[in-house]
Amino acid sequence: MVPRAIYAVGEVACTGLHGANRLASNSLLEGVVFGQIASRELQATLDRTTARPSVPEWDSGDAREPDEGVIIAQNWKEIRTFMWNYVGIVRSDARLARARVPLTVCPLSNVKLRVFTRLAEHNLPALLEAGLCATINSDDPAYFGGSINANFCELFAALPVLGARHAYQLARNSFEASFVDEARKRRWIDQLDGVFREAAATH
Repeated sequence: MVPRAIYAVGEVACTGLHGANRLASNSLLEGVVFGQIASRELQATLDRTTARPSVPEWDSGDAREPDEGVIIAQNWKEIRTFMWNYVGIVRSDARLARARVPLTVCPLSNVKLRVFTRLAEHNLPALLEAGLCATINSDDPAYFGGSINANFCELFAALPVLGARHAYQLARNSFEASFVDEARKRRWIDQLDGVFREAAATH
């Protein structure tokens, strides 16, 4: 049973009002419009509610005021310029490869959404050959079906050109793209190297 007074806004709402190739939507405009509608309905609901839940005081945790705002402003300017020049509306394989911005590729949903008519036509091999930081992911399994492992297995089965070096690069890209600290990334990559060395020695 889904509790009342829980609202979903944006992509998780799966409205599909914007985006011709998506079941869900991450449109900013849609988020604003439906967010306002949800807030009005919630306010009306709360007005009719006698017992309101207590809301704890905001806990900022370890966050603190910046020592110098100019540093944050400079970092923001650098990030914005970098993203606009390398991965903006006009981009190329060379810019994407230089930027090393992770590309989350979801092969099974790509086929379901008719980006490709079949997995055998997928361009993932070309992305890897161009040096892009492509990773394999599972996009909305409830809609498209298939775990990350299924996306891996079915794509590799459909594209014989993909081999061990591609599997290694995809796995390494996913570790490099993660938000963990560098020490943990290094440890995972070392473990990955060990698994592939062991596999190569037994074949």
